[in-house]
Amino acid sequence: MPGIQDRYVFLTEKTGQQYLADPQDDLAAQAFGDALKVSPSDSTGLENMSSVLLLRGDTAGALMTLDTLVACYPADPRFSLRKAGLLAETGRYDDALALIGDLNTRYAGNEKYASDRIYMELLAARSALRAEEPEEARTYYARVLSSQPDNAEALAGMVNLYGQMGRADSVLLYLDRALADRPGDRELLQKKAGWLAQ
Repeated sequence: MPGIQDRYVFLTEKTGQQYLADPQDDLAAQAFGDALKVSPSDSTGLENMSSVLLLRGDTAGALMTLDTLVACYPADPRFSLRKAGLLAETGRYDDALALIGDLNTRYAGNEKYASDRIYMELLAARSALRAEEPEEARTYYARVLSSQPDNAEALAGMVNLYGQMGRADSVLLYLDRALADRPGDRELLQKKAGWLAQ
């Protein structure tokens, strides 16, 4: 039978969750804060507190809370994934990819973590392109292609990047790779014909 302290934490968290659903984030933050004072490493309290902090726009506070959560529960991959997602949202792709890479190492063969890594690398490449950092984008695309050689977005990204540099040999190489997967693709065939005509 749970003790008084456990019941207090449970009821306080339930109250906080109700405030969070309403949404009354100030009252929710107070309730989760009260629960965490009694049980600082409670996973439910920490998860909900990170949600409240995100609702308030306090990304740094949410990341600190997720740091605590990951430190307290290193064997639970959900918390690392949640932290990686928030890191990616804030543009810290290399940090997010490091967490995903750790999950890939610990859970080798898990397709979800492998696909999450590819997804984040593609997000990072898009972000690098928006920031006009083509070399960084090329690095992310190359990482994707090293594990998924037929990834259409990464191949197209490489074609466009090398096209902007005027490197016909590299453009044709990546177009051939894309055409190997999609031999009848009209757009790819037109691009290849255009580059061959130069």
